[in-house]
Amino acid sequence: ILIGIRIASYGHNMEVSTTCTNCENEDDFELDLRTVLDQMQVPNYKQQVSIGDLEIVFRPMTYQEQNASNMQQFEQQRLIRMIPGADIPEEEKIQRMAEVMRSITELTVKAITMSIAMIRTPNAIVTDQDHIEEFLNNCDRTAFAVIRDHAISLRQNSELRPVQLKCTACDTVYEQQLTLDMANFFAPAS
Repeated sequence: ILIGIRIASYGHNMEVSTTCTNCENEDDFELDLRTVLDQMQVPNYKQQVSIGDLEIVFRPMTYQEQNASNMQQFEQQRLIRMIPGADIPEEEKIQRMAEVMRSITELTVKAITMSIAMIRTPNAIVTDQDHIEEFLNNCDRTAFAVIRDHAISLRQNSELRPVQLKCTACDTVYEQQLTLDMANFFAPAS
């Protein structure tokens, strides 16, 4: 939707600043957002997951939910990269790594919870996010893996694919991830 709004507001071309992965040349490219939009797939949120007598119904995360989740996961991944090089005793490194891994697991469960619209049981429809999160925390591994994998599949289908660019300095072809950064995504095209 955001790409469609950007095209309608400023046209189909958008300038992308990038750095070559080979020679570190900084360059600006004009990207045709219509091709990006054509490559995107719309996830099928009508497809439900059945586990025994339960039906799990999914929904897309809002932009705000997805952005908050991504920021929290990015922070935890940053901590994972910092811990091995930290000037602290090995025992403390192990303890901190375990804390970060617990935090990542909690964030994953929260993200999956936000991806679930409801759980249908034979006797009720559960929509309360706290109850859904409790179910995810207490269900068996197999059920959790099925739900997690379906949520990941839905998310991957709706993500922007990297664009292929060719460096103007060294002719290296490399991929650049396109992000929907609100600060510059809606700035007028040059």
